[in-house]
Amino acid sequence: CGARATHAGRYRTIIRAVLGNSQGGTGQLSGEHKTTLRATQGNSQDDTGHLAGRYRTIIRAVLGNSQGGAGHLAGRYRTIIRATQGTSQGGTGQLSGRYWATLRAAQGNSQGGAGQLSGRYWATLRAAQGNSQGGAGQLSGRYWATLRAAQGNSQGGTGQFSGRRRATVRAVLGNSQGDTGHLAGRYRTIIRAVLGNSQGDTGHLAGRYRTIIRAVLGNFQGDTGHLAGRYRTIIRAVLGNSQGGAGQLAGRYRTIIRAVLGNSQGGAGQLSGRHRAPRRAVQDNYQGGAGQLSGRYKTILRAVLGNSQGGEEQLFGRYRTVLMAVLGNFQGGTGQFSGRHRATGGTE
Repeated sequence: CGARATHAGRYRTIIRAVLGNSQGGTGQLSGEHKTTLRATQGNSQDDTGHLAGRYRTIIRAVLGNSQGGAGHLAGRYRTIIRATQGTSQGGTGQLSGRYWATLRAAQGNSQGGAGQLSGRYWATLRAAQGNSQGGAGQLSGRYWATLRAAQGNSQGGTGQFSGRRRATVRAVLGNSQGDTGHLAGRYRTIIRAVLGNSQGDTGHLAGRYRTIIRAVLGNFQGDTGHLAGRYRTIIRAVLGNSQGGAGQLAGRYRTIIRAVLGNSQGGAGQLSGRHRAPRRAVQDNYQGGAGQLSGRYKTILRAVLGNSQGGEEQLFGRYRTVLMAVLGNFQGGTGQFSGRHRATGGTE
């Protein structure tokens, strides 16, 4: 269901910078994004690099967070980063702007409270909170039909729905009948998240609401949750590390590492799209089988499979440091790093 994450335009370089850094590569950067990557590279060298423009807050937030500090944040990204810092420290952080409701809800939920919600995410999060508490929650706005469906389903009713939200409600109804229903449009991720949560997993999420619901789902599972917005891979890398995960990983390799993390927790990880083969390999491995591997992920999965079987397999190319870090991490060591990857391994 979940489409692979795609990054386009000016934000692509931000993510690619993080990807490149975790892989030991520089990525392909040009123009105004140069400072972003240089900041990331500087971070691996324990300095702050030279940052400029609106990307400064993103990178500096990551720098500060990885160093245990608050960093200096400004503008609309402040709430995302500060929420991460506040949550990881067990505090509420200082939130403002459109992400306020999202993060406050996650924080409130972790404390067993309703949190303070506002804006268009109000209904979404209130519903999630109400649902987890066995209540109906208070709904408003365009998500009314979506959440009414969820409420109706928990109450054994059909809820009231119409128009483009029909698929949403039918998905919930279908789920109560033991199937996933037919989902379509931007509401798919919201309901799929709720469906997944009721089934005890994270579901397959996609689109801009994924992080909102994932935060609630993650919170429900006792972790710090996953934060909102298109910069999720940056923040999630930090979150994963603070949770004793596989190090600083982001972007398309997220599913690989998450599969490993999930497997170590007894789950198969949540993988989708072109990463399906890795997921199946992990699942098969969890069941004692080797799985069917092909293409460029072969070495990645074989490394994971081999590691769980006590072998190290043979790794090559830019994935070497990523997987060796994972292998080392599971074995309680730092893995084998060289050259510019050394700083990456040292953070494990």
